[in-house]
Amino acid sequence: MHAFATLAILPVLALAPSADTYTVHPTPGVADFLSPAAALASPLVVDGDRIEVLPGTYVGSLLVDKAVRLVAVAGPAFTVLDAAGGGTVVTITAGATVRGFTITGCGAFVTVGGVAITSTAPVRLAENVIAGNHPVGDVGIPVGGVWLAAGATARLRANEIRGNTSLSVGGFFAGPTSAFELFGDRIHGNGGAPTITGGVLLGGSGRLVNVQITGNHGSGIGAMFWGGGIPSPAGATLELRSCTIYGNVGGSPVGSVGGIFLDDGGLVTVRNTLLHSNVGSAGGDVLFSSDFFAPPVVGVLDVDASMIGMPAPGLVPGPAMLPPFAPAGLVAPVSATPFGPAPFGDFRPLATSLLRDAGLDADFPADLPAIDALGLTRFFGPALDVGALEYAPARVRRY
Repeated sequence: MHAFATLAILPVLALAPSADTYTVHPTPGVADFLSPAAALASPLVVDGDRIEVLPGTYVGSLLVDKAVRLVAVAGPAFTVLDAAGGGTVVTITAGATVRGFTITGCGAFVTVGGVAITSTAPVRLAENVIAGNHPVGDVGIPVGGVWLAAGATARLRANEIRGNTSLSVGGFFAGPTSAFELFGDRIHGNGGAPTITGGVLLGGSGRLVNVQITGNHGSGIGAMFWGGGIPSPAGATLELRSCTIYGNVGGSPVGSVGGIFLDDGGLVTVRNTLLHSNVGSAGGDVLFSSDFFAPPVVGVLDVDASMIGMPAPGLVPGPAMLPPFAPAGLVAPVSATPFGPAPFGDFRPLATSLLRDAGLDADFPADLPAIDALGLTRFFGPALDVGALEYAPARVRRY
């Protein structure tokens, strides 16, 4: 009986589809396809397949409408997706992985510059450089870097989002009811005077872990606007764990915020995070408001084991907070002024920094690798350091 059952299963197993791997290179005869677009358009390529893209510059907009793994085997320094002044560089409508590319060159009258994600199936963006995108459209909420549509789902890991602009958001946008996770990403040097929010605008639910948001510049908000779950203010949650939000500028002389602007509801939990040296006319590091949507719903900020350089009025910190108005003690922080920030810096704590061993170990997510944003092992010492980067001598660097 058991033998018969096993034999009956074998034909079914033999017919199960297996994933295939295809290659891309711009020189004819070198690989299976001449471009990622040609590979994705081919009926040979189906969900689950892997597309390995060899070094080169691939010009034009790319639609990823299959749940494939699109991988630049040599990394972003050698593999470029370039819109060459055209529309959105990459649009993802299926649960795909896109890893290891430089994504650049949008300059057209479109809403999204670098990456537009509309898939409700999880999308993964990893180890990409999304830079130099400047869409000039003014429909909806324009975004220079990465745009996550309402109801879409994405996980970003170790991407660098820099030097992007639009009329609304420079770096990253998450729409209403979206779900997102950012782990080890760097969002820096986005925006400028024409951009309202330099860094990120969040309206869905998610978490940021080991993320650096630094040196961004918006006319209204430098680092982050939290909309509390637009348009359902009370329904969304946001976690910031082991992040560094530093040296961002809200440039308007009236009503601007350098760090985080919390507006209209939602629950924001902040742990082991450095929020410091952000510049704005109405608020430096944190500002509360409840005037964006009617009826106004004031959100909740639950913050502990963190350093906020200049706390907002009404902020109730937890018992493990580091002292405000104290220097962060970083290796080479950006220098932010009301005229704009410096886009680059080194945000590792110095040996003498108050950030060292000041975090709550239990608040580092157990389901994520215990490394910092540079790949260094966390917990170098008796406890977790506050911020996205762990102090460590050179000898313990992983790479």
